[in-house]
Amino acid sequence: MNKAILIFVLLLLSGCVPHGGRPIVYEPEKIDSVFPFYVDGNPVSAVVTDNSIFQSSLDHTFLANRNHMRLWISYTNFSKIPVLFDPMESFTLTQKYLKTDEEIIHKPVFPSTIQNLVSKQKQATMIANAFIGIAEAASTAPTTFYSSTGVRVIANDLNEKLDTVDKNNADRAKNIVDTYDYYMKSINSILIKKNTVFPSQSVSGFVYFEVNGLRNGQYFSRDYNYTLQSKFSDIDLPIQFNPVEGY
Repeated sequence: MNKAILIFVLLLLSGCVPHGGRPIVYEPEKIDSVFPFYVDGNPVSAVVTDNSIFQSSLDHTFLANRNHMRLWISYTNFSKIPVLFDPMESFTLTQKYLKTDEEIIHKPVFPSTIQNLVSKQKQATMIANAFIGIAEAASTAPTTFYSSTGVRVIANDLNEKLDTVDKNNADRAKNIVDTYDYYMKSINSILIKKNTVFPSQSVSGFVYFEVNGLRNGQYFSRDYNYTLQSKFSDIDLPIQFNPVEGY
C-alpha cells in the first residue's frame, strides 16, 4: 500500500507548472457542505453525508497535446444498498473565463477515448516515470560524502532510500484526516468507469474533461476557474475550484 500512496501523491503533483513560475493548483471553495483540505500542497474537497464520503481533486494536464482538466474522485458507500456509479452521467464541469465571465460546460471524455489517446503501456510508463523520476531526484541519488582525509566517496544506497520514501509517505498519509484513508485504500485504476458500489465499498479514479482557451484559443491555467456539478446517489451539489499559486 505504501507505493500506491506515493503514486497517488506523485500523480497529483504532475499538474501544469507555468514556465519560470509557481504551479497553479485548483483550491475548492469552502461552503457548508464542502470541506477543503490539502495533501502535500494539493487541494482536495471532501463532502460527507449520512450515507457516503465523496472526495475530489482537480488539476490541469496535457494529453496528446490537448488541454485537459483531470478530476480525481473517490466515493465510499455507507448506505445499506448498492449504488450504481456512472461518471459519464454524474459529472459536468463548467469552465469560466475570469476576465469576461464567459462560461462553457464540458461533459466527461469517454474512458475509451482517453485509452485511445494514451495506450495502456504509456499509462504504465507515466506512473513508473513519475515514481522513479521524482523519487530518485528527491531521495535516491547516490550519497556523496568526504572522508576525514578528503577522499570523495559515493554510496549507492538506492534500496534503503526507496524504503525511506515509502515509509515517510505512508506515515504522513496516516496523519491527515480519517476520510483520507478511505480514498487511499480505494485506489484501483487510473480511469474510472461505471461501477456498482456495494455497501461499505469504495471506488476511485480519474475522469477527464477536454478544455480549450475561450479567447483566441490560448489557454493559461490562472485565467479560469471550474465548477464541478456532481449528481449521484445522495450527492447533488456544485463544487467550485479556483486557481491559486501552489508551491
